Amino acid sequence: MRDPKRIDRMLEKLAVLWKQAPDLRLGQLICNVSAPSRADPFYVEDDWLERSIELATKPVGTREGEAG
Repeated sequence: MRDPKRIDRMLEKLAVLWKQAPDLRLGQLICNVSAPSRADPFYVEDDWLERSIELATKPVGTREGEAG
């Protein structure tokens, strides 16, 4: 069974990201965050998506592997 606690945790992180780009529709935001996997968002696992959301909310230059 998947951890039900992930729901509120992920929604809070998603809200932070969405407020950084309020002109995006929710579907666009989800597709943009899941795009690096090159998979249909339907098949992206929650833990991977959560990590992608976390990375997307970090300022440019502070993300792993990124030169600032």
